[in-house]
Amino acid sequence: GSAVMTSDKVLFASTDGNVYLLRQSDGIKLWSFNAGSAISSSPAVIKDNFFILTDDGRVLSFGIKK
Repeated sequence: GSAVMTSDKVLFASTDGNVYLLRQSDGIKLWSFNAGSAISSSPAVIKDNFFILTDDGRVLSFGIKK
């Protein structure tokens, strides 16, 4: 899938089963999550949340806890 970019971060998923958030200026990993299954979809971002569809059919949701 495609990456989602902001002015200072890059969010993407990988076929290795991980979701990554990198600092755009230097590529430093800020956060990662192992989904336990390959991911070939692009992240969907809505406000402060993002969603990932894994290749085994699960939808994962991440965001700020309110």
